[in-house]
Formats: sequence, C-alpha cells, structure tokens
Amino acid sequence: MSSRPLLTSSPRVDQLLLCFGTLWMISTALEQSGLQFLWSLRKPPPKETLEFQGVYENPEPELPDGFLQRTVGTGKCPLYAEQQADAFLLVKEFEMAVEVNVMDDYSRRFILSQQHNCQEKMSADAKATLVFIPFPIMSHLVSAVDTAKLLADRDDRLSITILVMKLPVDTKISSYTNNSPHPRINFLHLQENKSITSGMIGAKNRTLLFLESQKGLARDAVAEMMESQKGRLAGFVLDMFCTPMIDVANELGAPAYIFFTSGSAFLGLMLHLQSLSDDHAKNLKEYEDSDVEISIPTFVNPVPAKVWPVKVFDKEIVFLDFARGYRESRGIIVNTFLEFEHHAISSLSADDRIPPVYPVGPMIQGGGEENEENKRKREEIIAWLDKQPHSSVVFLCFGTRGSFEGDQVKEIATALEKSGVRFLWSLRKPPPKESVEFPGEYEDPEQALPEGFLRNTTGIGKVIGWAPQMAVLSHPAVGGFVSHCGWNSTLESVWCGVPMAAWPLFAEQQVNAFQLVKEYEMAVEIKIDYRKESGVIVAAGTIESAIRQLMDPENKIRLKVKELHDKCRLALEEGGSSYNFLGHLIENVMDNTH
Repeated sequence: MSSRPLLTSSPRVDQLLLCFGTLWMISTALEQSGLQFLWSLRKPPPKETLEFQGVYENPEPELPDGFLQRTVGTGKCPLYAEQQADAFLLVKEFEMAVEVNVMDDYSRRFILSQQHNCQEKMSADAKATLVFIPFPIMSHLVSAVDTAKLLADRDDRLSITILVMKLPVDTKISSYTNNSPHPRINFLHLQENKSITSGMIGAKNRTLLFLESQKGLARDAVAEMMESQKGRLAGFVLDMFCTPMIDVANELGAPAYIFFTSGSAFLGLMLHLQSLSDDHAKNLKEYEDSDVEISIPTFVNPVPAKVWPVKVFDKEIVFLDFARGYRESRGIIVNTFLEFEHHAISSLSADDRIPPVYPVGPMIQGGGEENEENKRKREEIIAWLDKQPHSSVVFLCFGTRGSFEGDQVKEIATALEKSGVRFLWSLRKPPPKESVEFPGEYEDPEQALPEGFLRNTTGIGKVIGWAPQMAVLSHPAVGGFVSHCGWNSTLESVWCGVPMAAWPLFAEQQVNAFQLVKEYEMAVEIKIDYRKESGVIVAAGTIESAIRQLMDPENKIRLKVKELHDKCRLALEEGGSSYNFLGHLIENVMDNTH
C-alpha cells in the first residue's frame, strides 16, 4: 500500500506525517487537532532480536475506542510508509510540517548540534565530514580507503571518517587500518554485535542480518563524533552492499552516496533487473538455466542470462534490495573511467530515474600491508621475473577467493606444460567445503600437481602461493593475465596494459568477462559462463588454446589494451574525465553544507 495518493491528493499545508511515538498521546493529539494526517503505525519487534518492525493485523485494539471511525476522511494509518525519509523531507526540505518525535535521543541531539555547527562552518578550521561505511572485507575496505584518499587529497575542506564494522570472522582488517595513515582520514571501529554469530555469516540473508545489527551502532557513533567536533556532516558514502545504512543517513538528516566497487555496465544490469521485477512484474527465476538473452541499456549486445550472478535468481537474497537503495541515493560513485565504459556511463546518465553517476577511477589498489614473509616472497618472485624475456610470461591468478579442486588443477598444469609458454601461477589451496574462510597456502604444492610437472617445467615456470598482483602485472616480463575478471583485477590489467584471458568464478565476474570478451573484444575467452559451484571441469585443451591466443604478439587485443592503458592515466590527470567528475562530486558534497 503506498502513501503517495493521500499525500498528493490532500491540501499541502495541513498534513502531518507521523512515525513512532506513544499511541494514546499521538492519536488524541491528532483527533483534537482536526488536521489531515498519515500515520505509519508499526508493530515493535520482540526485544533483543534483529527482526524488522511488523504490521498489526488489526491496529484498532491498539488505538483509543472509536478513533478510526471518528477520523475517517481526515486521517489514514497505512501499513507502510516511507517513514523517516518522508518525515525529514517534509520537515527539513519543504518546511511543510512540524517535527513530532521522528528521532530518537541521539538523533535529536545530533541535529541540534549540527544547527550550532552550521553557524561555525565558515571558520577556517571547520571541515565538511564525509562518513564512509564499507562492507568489512578487505577488497571493499581498500577501495573505500583509496576513494577517501582521492577526495581528501583533492579538497582540504573535507574530513573523512571510515566506519569499520566487525565481522565475527578474522578478516585481517584491523592490521590494515592501523597501517593506512592520512592526516584527514580517521578510522572509527564499531563494537562487535554479539548477537551476530559466525553461523549467521553462512546464512542466505547474512548480509541483511549483519547490517541491521550495525545500524544503531553506526548512528550512535556518528552522532557522538559530530557532537564532539566542529564542522558539518556533509553525507555518507555507502558500500554497494550497505544500502540499508541509508536509514542511518536519513535519521541524521544527511544525504547518502553509493560507492559501487564494480563497473558501470554491471550497475546498469542490476538497476535494469530491479526495474523488470518491480515495474514490469517479471519473475527473474524464469530466466535461470535458460539460454535467453536480454537487452540491457548499459550493454551494446544482449546479455545472456547464463552470465548473470546466480543470486539474481534467489528470492531470499537482497540483490534487488541493493538496487532499490541505489535509486534512493544522492549519487553513485563508480571505480571506472569514461573512456573505458563510455556507452554504459552515457546510458546511466541519460536515465533521469537514476541518480548522478560519478566515474572517478581507475583507483588501483596497492595490495595492502605486507608482512615480512610476504616481502620475502615478493623479492623472490620479482627476482625470477627479472630473468625472463620481455612480455614472455603468462600470469595466472584468481583473486583472494579464487581456488580450484584437484582435477581442475591438473588440467591447468597439463595446459601450461603443453603450451610451452613461460608462466607464473598463483596456486591456492581451497578452504574446507561450507567454510567462510579464504583459500590458503599449500605446504607442498607438488602434492596438488601432476607427477613430474615441476621437474618438466623447470626454467620456464614458477608455482607460487600468495602473489603481489600489481607488482607482477607491472613487470615488463609479464605479457598476459589469466584472471577471474574481478573488477579490481580488470582495472589493474588495463592500468598495466596487460591483456587478459577470462575465466570467471562467481559473483559478477561472469558479467565482467562477457563485457571484456564480447563487448570490448579486449580479452580471450576461456569460459565466460563458468561457475565454480557447478563442478564443471574446463579441459586442458581449451585452456592451452586460450593461453596461446593470449600470448600471440599479433593478437589485436594487445593494441586495444595498450590504448586503454594510455587513456586511463590521462583520465586521472588535471582536465581528464575522472578528474573532472571528481570535482563535480566534491561540489555536490559541499552543497550539502550550505
């Protein structure tokens, strides 16, 4: 049930939108006022639970006798309303209403403190504060930090705080934040919510459960922080998986921006599928395991359903909820650049139902902290590469979550040996099944390889565990990259001018692979619709053929990657496309402080 018809059909000057409060007091006040009203009446969840507010099957017993009958025609108690977002809109933006208890104590104190800080915002030392909330896994945190540094370095009026949520599993995040200093970037670690267990992290709705548990912690932390310092809260920058935190931004009266850690073409796919589901009543489950191809505005070619993320087809997953959140934001920051995804960015910008898109990349990750052991491994790897001819080595690496079982490892080894190509192979040990752990290191990689493989490839190949990916890709000896097509790896490949062979494993990687192989013709295909969970084995012959094509010096993809290599660097320079988009973003953010 929508609240819009009542809001649009009633006189504008005498409406009240109420969210929360003491039922008897509010109902009595409403009836005596004689004003038209829209009341979002929700049933509180049980104490000490993570459940959402519920719906009263019949709200009448909760209200004074005869209240609903006496207010027929002047009031409405719908099951759903946009609650605090609309309340802030009416009260703060349009000045159409008087605030009645839409905020809790922290939020109220925060807004009052912001009114005071607003008077001081023109002082020389007052900063506009942006609060970043990344999803607490390393790749997303590093991307958030890189974006924060980009903003802080560009404009000294900005101060940035990064909220660090704590998962009940070890993600190595604390050591990273302790080694990422910047004078105007602060890390604020939230307390662990003990009601979230590692078992929940394996549940289908784990992301939503976790984020709901963090909302109150995030709100209170930001409110306390802003009360204690000068300046003005300019907004929130939320990870693409943290859209439920828009509620926190609304409570504190600040706009929310989205930081999208994948590409703009995939962003368009998410928004289009959400529109198909919501606006056209399409059941996306019907496309599962089908050969259908769908026209997506951000792609030139129709996109086969077999490369969509599998989570699209699962109704219990909040994939489409994320996309809905993107539409509610003030803007979407994307780690890409105009010259790379021109069609996709133009398509998004032309759709007035989508917030402004800011392509400010490529932001290339440096790899994070290295311990002494990894430093030793890096030196050993670079020393080996130094001995190899120019552009002669194919580098195989499948990201921090990428690994293969024994049968597939043997097929890769056979392909490498038969190809005769020099190689550097990051071979990772799969975690236990049903585990949330990341792949690890083999104590002895020979146990996972065909007998005699290491002996037969002595001098032309090297098998390693952990790999310093950027250092390897930027080495002149590397001439090809067999990759899972994660977005960060894709940008690193372009930045270093190294062509790719596409072998996606999960998440949005199949979409990225389709984009690279079919849309841009800048990668060789191994199997773009491969899904690790399917158990399919890619044959050695297929892998060998792709590696030979990839390393062919006459392959046209080399020229395309070289052109993009030059363009991505120009995009970041003064006057470049990403430089200019970053300036527009900062202007938008600073407008929030006026």
